[in-house]
Amino acid sequence: MAQQAEETCHASTSKQIKLLKHEEAFNALTLIQNAAGGKRVAPKKKYSKPLMVDISVQTLTPSQLQTDLGIGTSMTNSSYLQMPVIPAQSLNTAFISSPKKDQDTSDASTPSPPPSPDKTDSDYILFLKFIGQTQYYSIQKDIAIPAIDHYYSLQREVVLQQLQGKQLVLGGDGRCDSPGYSAKYCTYTFMDTLTGVIPDFSLVQVNETTSSTEMELIGFQRSLSNIEDANLAVDVLVTDRHVQIRKAMITDHSDKNHQFDVWHLSKSEKKKILVIKPKKLPTEVKPWIPSICNHVWWCSRDPKDKLEETWTSLLYHISNRHTFPGKLVTKCGHPPLSADAITKKKWLLKDSPAYEASEKVITNKLILRDIRHLDRFCHWIVRDISFYDVKILPKTPGI
Repeated sequence: MAQQAEETCHASTSKQIKLLKHEEAFNALTLIQNAAGGKRVAPKKKYSKPLMVDISVQTLTPSQLQTDLGIGTSMTNSSYLQMPVIPAQSLNTAFISSPKKDQDTSDASTPSPPPSPDKTDSDYILFLKFIGQTQYYSIQKDIAIPAIDHYYSLQREVVLQQLQGKQLVLGGDGRCDSPGYSAKYCTYTFMDTLTGVIPDFSLVQVNETTSSTEMELIGFQRSLSNIEDANLAVDVLVTDRHVQIRKAMITDHSDKNHQFDVWHLSKSEKKKILVIKPKKLPTEVKPWIPSICNHVWWCSRDPKDKLEETWTSLLYHISNRHTFPGKLVTKCGHPPLSADAITKKKWLLKDSPAYEASEKVITNKLILRDIRHLDRFCHWIVRDISFYDVKILPKTPGI
């Protein structure tokens, strides 16, 4: 009997300890829940509701608990072990099954601090400390940008040393952060046509000028001045057909040979043909667009005195006249055409509206003036700089 009473006492004691430690266990679960939710809340003295706990505990009255454990009967009859009768606390078994509801309950009891705009939810969940916006820009200004600027200066010195003592053929082009007349920034870049290196570039902001249309000219003059200050000899400058740069080359840099990019001029001619009015005329001239663009490349190989005459000979070719009067150019450069090739070609009649529209484009005064700047056959330079700008300097505010 004594051994049986002892076993019963030990079993009852274990059950009682388990029930008494429910509160501590749930408090520990609450701490884990609050840590996962990002709220640093002290453990509650009262019974707390854990997060996503799928268990059930039966609520027992003090009399049922005393009867089931045998407290006051077998334990009180044992002389070697006396345990007071401890009234059991009623346990709330209405556990929360959704995190949202549990979050609302904890928020109602304990107010949480307002969220910071510089921190994300992951910062609260993992208790991570991260730099704010002010510190980020401070590091960028005081550490990152000076380091980049120093490294660029070192590289630029190496490039300038490599170009010393050479007659340079430089290509230049400007790129704005937005099209039209509302640009805020413009980057003008010079590239050496033989090595492909960038000896200098300039960033111009619109508030440095009276108008956004002048930013490219200022960038051109600033970069060219930096190159000349580095004692580099510039023989040829290749640009697009920018009006202000053309004038600056005549007035301020007449000692340098100013060339236009063949690719850029060919692309310009194609655009002018496509906008011929009325709309039906470009349809008739459209089959000749590849031949007209190729003719720009063809005549740019001729000497400067033959360029204009070679260019205007295109009017004879598109009207199926391959020998014609002229001073230096009297016939087309292609071999004689076969009868089959002549039949398949859609020739333009001399007095037709399509021929007259093409004549206006080909004999335009600006074209006849600019075609003379192709005698060095400088090509793809502006395009290469444009590809460089697209890859390195995308159209974003601040570039």
